[in-house]
Amino acid sequence: DWSSDVCSSDLIDNPAEILPTGSFSNLTTTYGTASASTTLFVKADHLSADVVATAPAGFEVSLDDVHYGTSVVFVQSGGNASGTLYLRLAATMAAGTYASSVTLSTANAANVSLPIPTSTVLQKALTISGVTVVAKVYDGTTSATLDSTGGALVGLVGGDAVTLVAASATGTYADPKVGAGKKVTTSGFTLTGAAAGNYSLTQPTVSGTITAKALSVAGVTVVPKTYDGTTSATLSSAAATVTGVVAGDIVTLSPVGATGT
Repeated sequence: DWSSDVCSSDLIDNPAEILPTGSFSNLTTTYGTASASTTLFVKADHLSADVVATAPAGFEVSLDDVHYGTSVVFVQSGGNASGTLYLRLAATMAAGTYASSVTLSTANAANVSLPIPTSTVLQKALTISGVTVVAKVYDGTTSATLDSTGGALVGLVGGDAVTLVAASATGTYADPKVGAGKKVTTSGFTLTGAAAGNYSLTQPTVSGTITAKALSVAGVTVVPKTYDGTTSATLSSAAATVTGVVAGDIVTLSPVGATGT
């Protein structure tokens, strides 16, 4: 058949060609959020089938920067196809760095590989809620006892298996002085679980209260008196001592103004 010979000759003389223009830029995003897109232009001639663009694992492609998937199709018409190819990191891509390529394929043509420069998925920062500080009596130290029974992670991507570990968590006051609403810096909270590597953890800053420590006085005596119709008592504080002072603190007992009744 003469027409068949012509068609066969045309395919041999003009094999299908995929001719991308431009190159992808590197991509950056934070775990749980799809990245912005990078693009290049795809043109193909002498086609007998559509051109398929296939993204590597963790990446997505699109023809309109709206609808993304693992692959897209450039539909041929009259043997030709063209359009802009959009590429982005998927929101589900684990934290890390990646370098790969998109594959363009069609019938009667060799596949074309479109390199993706090294791209990065950053860890998502989590915060902690529900941690409180147990009020303490002044002891001369800046240590704070934390209550983490109500501690919860804030910012997890739904469904991720990540658990807060508080066993080694500690708290520290800025100074040991008595006061309410005092800032406590924490450390030692960690994460565990299959998806923990996708996250960083911000240690919580909480507040606590240090109350005054009660001291007692010993060695005070009362000077005997002759009845005078009053309840006044004269005190002798020469041997008075104060007990309960935290080691290292300088505290002096002052009997000035002390009265007895």
